[in-house]
Amino acid sequence: MAWSMFATTQADRAVRSATAPKEMWFHKKIIDEKTGKVSFDTRQIWSLNDLSKEELASIQDTNGKVITVSNPGIFNNREDSLSNAAKQNRNSTNGSGVIAVMNPPTGKYKSDSNNKIKDFLWLGSSLVSELMYVGYDQLNNKVFQGYLPKTNSEKLNQDIYREVQKMGNGWSVDTSNHSRGGITASVSLKDWVNNQKQNGIAPIRKARFYGTATNVQNDYADVLQKNGYTYTGADGKTYNSGSYSIVHDKDFVGNKWIPFLLGTNDTTQGTCKGLCYSHSSYFAEVPKAGTKEFDDYVKIWGEVEYDAQGKPINKSKPILVEPNKTKDNEKYEKEAF
Repeated sequence: MAWSMFATTQADRAVRSATAPKEMWFHKKIIDEKTGKVSFDTRQIWSLNDLSKEELASIQDTNGKVITVSNPGIFNNREDSLSNAAKQNRNSTNGSGVIAVMNPPTGKYKSDSNNKIKDFLWLGSSLVSELMYVGYDQLNNKVFQGYLPKTNSEKLNQDIYREVQKMGNGWSVDTSNHSRGGITASVSLKDWVNNQKQNGIAPIRKARFYGTATNVQNDYADVLQKNGYTYTGADGKTYNSGSYSIVHDKDFVGNKWIPFLLGTNDTTQGTCKGLCYSHSSYFAEVPKAGTKEFDDYVKIWGEVEYDAQGKPINKSKPILVEPNKTKDNEKYEKEAF
């Protein structure tokens, strides 16, 4: 009886997160020119129509006509979702604004006092419901191929695709997907392509995955190929929309350690030895020296190396993942950004 009540309670928490009201935030990074101090201008929006003409012009000037959407992983409240959205996108993109889609955790997962023991206890109290939620998502992703009911986060991704479709005039979407956020992106796209006659082509330019729980080649790149979107690159050439992935070799979520249940993706070797927590150490750009983020980068990925032009080489930048079967007329940009 007690176990039945526990399971029911945990399942209810998972359902409440999956069906929570759609929520997205426009997250913009501001750097003071005099002091170099970093701050963020963040506000909730309900539609891309809530972006001003000036904000859209800023996006176009710095990032091309590309709306960047971030999908968070498990155990990511609003604060953590916004933090990862900034970390996993370039400064130029952050400067014009990123849209962070919320996927609320099923319960509290850390203490208010930053106490590690209390953090562990809170995380344990939500672990079962969180695994139920991601388990349903993965079942829909890998077994049912997007035919089960979608979560509201997945529906919101599709809402953005539709709005960008209506914008036309060369506007497209880039997605940035961390951990379970990769499943959100995969299910959103699979369901879209399953109903492509009524949906049309999703205007996805590039999809970037960081330590993701989806298999980027099978569950995303192949589906993106079926979607059939093309765009004009900065060099004036036509490219097929691309998928890009980075998984640290010690990252258990995106790794090949547990086939089917987790990502089963190719990995990139880092420098931390033995067991280390690398799942939150993905950066779109090498962090600024002297910061906590820089120390984290060096610990996980190794000392910073530089190219012939003296620019830092980012070892945590997503790498192109082509579909299983490419066609002769297909062309993909090598760079993830």
